[in-house]
Order: sequence, then C-alpha cells, then structure tokens
Amino acid sequence: MKRIGLAVLALVMVAGWVAAAQTDCGCPQVGATVTAPACYESFKSNEIIDFKLIVPAEYFWVHNVSVVPLITAWWVETQEGVVVKYVPFGEPSGHWKTFTWDQSLDAGGYAEPGFYRLVVRTTYDELVTYDIEIVSCCGSPCYAWCCDPCSICDPCVARACGPCCGNLYLTVESSGTRGCCGFGITINAVLGGCCP
Repeated sequence: MKRIGLAVLALVMVAGWVAAAQTDCGCPQVGATVTAPACYESFKSNEIIDFKLIVPAEYFWVHNVSVVPLITAWWVETQEGVVVKYVPFGEPSGHWKTFTWDQSLDAGGYAEPGFYRLVVRTTYDELVTYDIEIVSCCGSPCYAWCCDPCSICDPCVARACGPCCGNLYLTVESSGTRGCCGFGITINAVLGGCCP
C-alpha cells in the first residue's frame, strides 16, 4: 500500500512539472514585448484583491489642507489606460474603508494575466494609483504546494515601491481566492489504526 501511495505521489509530481513546462507558470516569455512598470505587486488570477487609501499625517502639512480627502470612485485600467472595471460612488466614501476587486470586469469574465493599474479618485480630484500584475494560477504545479507559481520563472515577483512622504497611497493585499481554472479537486483520507 505504501508503494502505491509513493507511485501516485510521483505521478502527480511528474504531471505537474509537465503542465508547468507547457504553461511556463503563467510568466511572460523571455523577449516578450510586455513592459513591466517600475513598481508593482503580483497576484494569482484567482485571488481577491483588497485595497485601502492611506492618508498619512504629513499629507495635511505638505498639501496645506485641513479636510480629509474622501473617495469618489475607483477603477482598474490596463497599462494602456483602457478602463476595464469602474466603480463610482453617489456619495463620497471614507478612506478608512477597504475596497475589493475580485478581478471581475465590467464587460463580464475575469482579468486576463498581465499588468493593470488600480486607480482611486479623491474629492480633491487626486488620482492615487497602484500597479499590479495578474499571473495565471492554472496549470502550475507549485500552486498546489502553496508557493508562488512564478517563483520558478522569476524570483523577483513583487516589486512594490514605498510611498512618497506627504502623498496619499494605497495598500493592497490578497483577501482570499476563488476556484482556480473553474474547478477544484478535494481529496479526503481517513487514517486509523487496528486494535489488537
């Protein structure tokens, strides 16, 4: 029984590595024409992304304002500036709220792998941006081992920049995942011993 388990494990690992070789872990090909932004953070294509506007204390001194800016809209656009998701607010929303993008698009479906920009507009008509990269979660063997699927292809996946002193900025993080590739596999096992 132990040999069968090891054989199945070896088969699963080999199948995963073959799939990775065919999908290149969802990473851009060497020599591809994709121009990466100077700073960005990577998320898998099934991750739900939370973001929040941060108003640092020095913002009020640097910009000589006394009223906290509120959020009037947020959107996601491609690197070329094409808006793919737009969420306006009838009433301005507080900066203390956390907003969520599940990678859905206004046209339907979900964002394809590539670079996108999260944009938040404030009541002072300021645009606060954060560049993100969406990488495919499909067909990657290391996704099953809970590591970054692109670490095999590119060890420097996250290239986040720190905020400039006195400016508004966004914090972005993963808040969970939805099913990858439209399906999931669950394996249940019961271990027990035999009483003498």
